[in-house]
Amino acid sequence: MKYRVKWIEDNLGITRDALRYLEKQGVLPKNKDKKPREYDDDDIHSLWLIRVLQGIGYSTQEIVDMASDEGKSIDETIGDKICKLEKVQKKIALFLGYAKMIKLTGRFPAMPKDMGSVKFDDFYRKTINEWNLKDFPIMDRAEEVIDAAINKPAEQWTEQDLDKSLQFIESLGLTEQMGRTAVTEDTLCRLIIKKQNLSFADTEVQVLVKCLYENLNDSFGEENKMTEEQFGRIYSSSFVTGDIARLREHNYGKDACMFIANAIAVFGGYKNAEEAAVL
Repeated sequence: MKYRVKWIEDNLGITRDALRYLEKQGVLPKNKDKKPREYDDDDIHSLWLIRVLQGIGYSTQEIVDMASDEGKSIDETIGDKICKLEKVQKKIALFLGYAKMIKLTGRFPAMPKDMGSVKFDDFYRKTINEWNLKDFPIMDRAEEVIDAAINKPAEQWTEQDLDKSLQFIESLGLTEQMGRTAVTEDTLCRLIIKKQNLSFADTEVQVLVKCLYENLNDSFGEENKMTEEQFGRIYSSSFVTGDIARLREHNYGKDACMFIANAIAVFGGYKNAEEAAVL
């Protein structure tokens, strides 16, 4: 059976220009006469194999090089391709985990204070590995639960949404201490919200923020405790930007979250949450 270029374009997705290039490189036999080119079953089989190889990441040039290297089998080249794809996969997983951390927290890694003595590339290599969710597969489930909590009113939740939420909570394996920390945090946030008639720098508000700071630090362990400045800079943003902030807004309201964020920023030595986000 004979096949024309139009048939190949329609059924195999290989363009006229690509066919000419493959002929020029010797992957396909050249058209020796000036008549419209026709391809036989062997040609179609070769083109089919090319499309399969492209489907697993081969470039046209790699296919051309492979066809011209008689000493290397397809099995060997596929082994090499798998190694390359695995390296790309690891790199993408690193980028993805880095982006997810930024999306979740709403914070970009802050520029180091000693910038100039620290090169960006060194800072980046360290940060992309530490500021990353790639080693926390549980966060894939967390994303689904957070999205449902943010975007779906309670009356629209399905049994499946509820099951996923419960499974996620169970998978966390929360300790009693962590549970107490979460409950205490929620209570303190609601008490701070009740003080919105005062300034967020008011002593009554700041006493509650201090309790919030101490409650959070108690759950971290001695070596991971945050300074008041870090708390003011990092924790205030969790009420303003990122998925965590969206979830908090869903629970407390946007104005209330901004009030808490400003109060936390003041506790950390900033004028407000806006200043804390910049510095």
